[in-house]
Amino acid sequence: MATNLFHMQYRYSGSSIFFLFFIVVFGVSGCVSPMGTTFDKLPPGIWRGALYLEQSAVMLVGRKKKDVDLVMDRTGELPFNFEVSYDENQEMRIELINADERIRVDEIEYGWDKSTAKDTIIMRFKSMDSYIKAIFEHDLMEGFWYVNYKEGYKIPFKAYHGNPDRFYTDGTVSNENYSGRYNVEFKEKDGKSFPAVAEFEQNGNKIKGTFLTETGDFRYLEGNVLGNKLYLSCFDGSHAYLFEGKVIEPGKITGLFRSGTQYVASWEAQLNSEAKLPDPFKAVEYDSLTPLNLEAIGLNGAKVSLNDPKFSDRKKIIAIMGTWCPNCLDETTFIKEQLAKGRLKDYAIINVGFERYPDTTKCLSILNTYKETHQIPYEIWYGGKSDKKVAQEKFPLLKKLIAFPTLIILDEKNKIKHVYSGFTGPATSEYGAFVKQFENLTQN
Repeated sequence: MATNLFHMQYRYSGSSIFFLFFIVVFGVSGCVSPMGTTFDKLPPGIWRGALYLEQSAVMLVGRKKKDVDLVMDRTGELPFNFEVSYDENQEMRIELINADERIRVDEIEYGWDKSTAKDTIIMRFKSMDSYIKAIFEHDLMEGFWYVNYKEGYKIPFKAYHGNPDRFYTDGTVSNENYSGRYNVEFKEKDGKSFPAVAEFEQNGNKIKGTFLTETGDFRYLEGNVLGNKLYLSCFDGSHAYLFEGKVIEPGKITGLFRSGTQYVASWEAQLNSEAKLPDPFKAVEYDSLTPLNLEAIGLNGAKVSLNDPKFSDRKKIIAIMGTWCPNCLDETTFIKEQLAKGRLKDYAIINVGFERYPDTTKCLSILNTYKETHQIPYEIWYGGKSDKKVAQEKFPLLKKLIAFPTLIILDEKNKIKHVYSGFTGPATSEYGAFVKQFENLTQN
């Protein structure tokens, strides 16, 4: 939904509105005229956006410098693409593009901002609780990406119209081919490490893929191979991911991973067509003999419980999630698709959200927005703070909660039948196998 909120300060008659529009657009703010067509908003087509994570180089963590010679002048620029279009009513639409996925911006505000005396656009990612605010002129935007639940957190943003590139390239086809499946180890600043599996598909100097981990996948990554170096990125309104890598010997890659402005890890990958992670259905041990006694807060602020008579003698699916978690949204979308297929009709489905604000009222508001934005047809409860220890206390029958999301399947007596940790989503090659496995388990 696009609204010209900066101009809508008073009510006028039809002729007065036209006069005000004429003065503001042509007399003050100017217009954008791509290919001879006049637009009072943004020129349609593909844009290249970029978030600037930092200006200085960051050395790889836990790797020898002689093994890696990444081009550090690219470090810190996280590029992504988006498309601006207009419907028959000239309603603006903006979609983020990451490989095979398009994400529509939930809400757009545009117009002349009196506080800055600049044409300004705000792109709100409502369910992710973040937004981009930027001034625009002709084919350029400049501003910041803000994350509401992180105090003072903002990342510089720029965008240029008409540039379909992800990472700038001269069009030269690389001699390296990164396509394949890899065993991966990530190493963090504190020395901790975690395993992953990478899947890459390269076509010329373009590449897409993802990383699968025990807590979920890194969703849709897209980028370029420039020389012998690999660059991948993703921006979906919640996550800002940037990967750089280089072949150091045949079948072996080492590189750097950034998430936002604060998280940096190194990664090393070894080509292995049989690379595999543990079965997510076996990752979490649980008590299958004791009924789950779950209490939480409903979206209206009232206490809710699995012991409510409306849940009696019904099988249940409990999704432990957070609105800030794109993997959780992938799982929610999957459950909605299952319902649309006519499956899960015998199940009561409940999302239990763990959120990042200390104020319960604010968390309930965020969850209500999430439910409305994504048209979720089942209940959402508030479980507490977005902390695995807090979620563990809410679900004591799980020996150890290791991921948001976690899916719990209960029988009619609230006894746990299955636990699925993390989420292997549609960006991975394993998604189809998961769907079949889930459908088999829930039909028995």
